[in-house]
Amino acid sequence: GVTLDDRADTYLPVLRNIPVETPLTLRHLYTHTAGMWGHWGDERNDFEETVALLYPSFAVGKQYEYSGMDLALAGKIIEQVSGEALPQYYQRHLLAPLGCTNT
Repeated sequence: GVTLDDRADTYLPVLRNIPVETPLTLRHLYTHTAGMWGHWGDERNDFEETVALLYPSFAVGKQYEYSGMDLALAGKIIEQVSGEALPQYYQRHLLAPLGCTNT
């Protein structure tokens, strides 16, 4: 199964073979310690490729910085693993089971 300590490049091949000091994990993405900044990414079709270009400059694990980029990349991983678009995944596996019909 998927764990928080899995490397992001396990699920996003575009991040493989890029030399970095600290490899990015799912834990980094969900704890906002991925070294990313800003609140963009969801709207870009080439988001993973843009992240790959920036990846060597990320200070992974060095500090906490709230960033929507972290969550956008984590969402791309959810889509890869589940085979579902993120909104459908949330509806099917989170909101519906919780009975959130007006969310």
